Amino acid sequence: MNKKLLTLLIIVGIAFIFVATGIQAGTEVSDVITMESKVYKKRVKSPDHAKKPTELVQFNHKKHMKDYNIDCGTCHHDDKGQPLTLKIGDYVQRCDECHNRDKPVKKDAKFQGIAVGKKKPVDIMTHKNALHESCIGCHITSNKKGGDATGKKGPSPTSCRACHIPIK
Repeated sequence: MNKKLLTLLIIVGIAFIFVATGIQAGTEVSDVITMESKVYKKRVKSPDHAKKPTELVQFNHKKHMKDYNIDCGTCHHDDKGQPLTLKIGDYVQRCDECHNRDKPVKKDAKFQGIAVGKKKPVDIMTHKNALHESCIGCHITSNKKGGDATGKKGPSPTSCRACHIPIK
């Protein structure tokens, strides 16, 4: 066999091993995820709009997966809003890769969702709206399944302060 061909096959084989190992390894998922985003230049207000900073939301990913048995596709979706079929270690884009607006665009009807607990549309491409609709919406649904007619008084928190904790 020709030395050039042998060298090429060895290089391709080694490259294949590295790629296969990288795909298998995937990405590591933290137990607790700090919900921060490059969309916002700086956080300066707490949810009650007082002029004091608030801590970033700490999302307990492990608890939602293990204790509440929530499927990955409940939160993670494709560009058409369809749930993704994922397993631990799969690569997942950050929310702000797509939900990257810091202010709503009212005329963009393609990306309008219905605000949780309200009947008005919201721009779900706005990072804040996308997260609020997903998180609060799921909590309200969970509370309603538990017998709370309003969805706001059950064990799943729905108030701003439950997640956004002011810095002391």
